[in-house]
Amino acid sequence: MGENVQIECIGELFGNGQIGLHKIKERHKINIHPKYASFQAIECQTEHKRGLMMLFQPTKIIDRNANNRTAICQDKKTKVIWFGFLDPQSNGKYNILDKSQSTGKTIGKLAENIQVSWSAEIKAAYYPNIYNI
Repeated sequence: MGENVQIECIGELFGNGQIGLHKIKERHKINIHPKYASFQAIECQTEHKRGLMMLFQPTKIIDRNANNRTAICQDKKTKVIWFGFLDPQSNGKYNILDKSQSTGKTIGKLAENIQVSWSAEIKAAYYPNIYNI
C-alpha cells in the first residue's frame, strides 16, 4: 500500500460555487495516498458536504480534460475561482454549471460566458479522518 503523504488544503468551497483561498500561513495539511502527492485540496463548506476534500492537480493552463467535468477554474477577468461543471462554448468561453449529483440535471448557471485563465479537473474526493496542522 505505501505510506501516506501530506498535501496542502489551499482553500474552501462556499455555497455560491466560489472558492476562497487561504492565506499561506492559514493552510493546513492532510494525509493522503501517495498517488496524490503532487495534488492540492479544497475543503467543501456547503452544508451537505461539509469537510469533503476535493483533490486536483495544480496547473497554470486550461486542462482540456476538465471540459464537461467537475472542475475548478479561474475567471481571467475577475480572478474569481469557481467550482462546478465546466461547460465549454463555441466562442472559446465557458459556463460554470451547478449540476445535481443525484440526477445529473443542471440546476443553474454559476457563471456564464467567462474566459478562464486555467482549469483543473477534480480527480478525487474524500472525507479525511485526521487533519495535520
